[in-house]
Amino acid sequence: MKTQNHIKKLMRKVLRDRLKMEKDMAGKVLDIEKWPQKWQDKIQKAQVIAGYMPLSDELSLEDFWKSPALIGKRKCFPRVEGEKIVFYEMDPDTFVKGSFGIWEPSGVSSPVERSQIDIMLIPACGYGMDGTRIGRGKGFYDRFFDGAVTCETIGVVPEVALLHVMPSDSWDLRVSAVTTQERFIECEIRGEKEEK
Repeated sequence: MKTQNHIKKLMRKVLRDRLKMEKDMAGKVLDIEKWPQKWQDKIQKAQVIAGYMPLSDELSLEDFWKSPALIGKRKCFPRVEGEKIVFYEMDPDTFVKGSFGIWEPSGVSSPVERSQIDIMLIPACGYGMDGTRIGRGKGFYDRFFDGAVTCETIGVVPEVALLHVMPSDSWDLRVSAVTTQERFIECEIRGEKEEK
């Protein structure tokens, strides 16, 4: 356990260094129209889509939210409340600076229950091509799901932070798919991958 935590800590440092070396770090996530048809269909069927407001080394979802495929969809975003994140339905234009300098919902609306979310886009320090995730070390997303993922999960990460494998523990969140600014990868249950 102590060794695994040490490996994750080193991996986060390596990934942060990689991201710092990137000239155009403020990239945008791959357009929905370039995703596999299966995932475009999932977006079409979804009622509630959860996303995030990016830090400087995370991919922007600005164009994603403007996609015609998202017209009429409910959009929700995380807000840090103590040791957990709570999602609130919000328009991406009405945010306040919150914990860790992240733009987040003001919390004036009712929280969105985990069971209501159909698709969630999740940032990270890095992802493995099998869906393994290494977050920033606070465990917010792991605690939010608490081992019971009830929606489709799509990891969002810059191409340079997508590696073949990532160190992970049994409680770490594993996503259904990963998208970068360049490609979309579907992650199979057994850890196999199918690149689209």
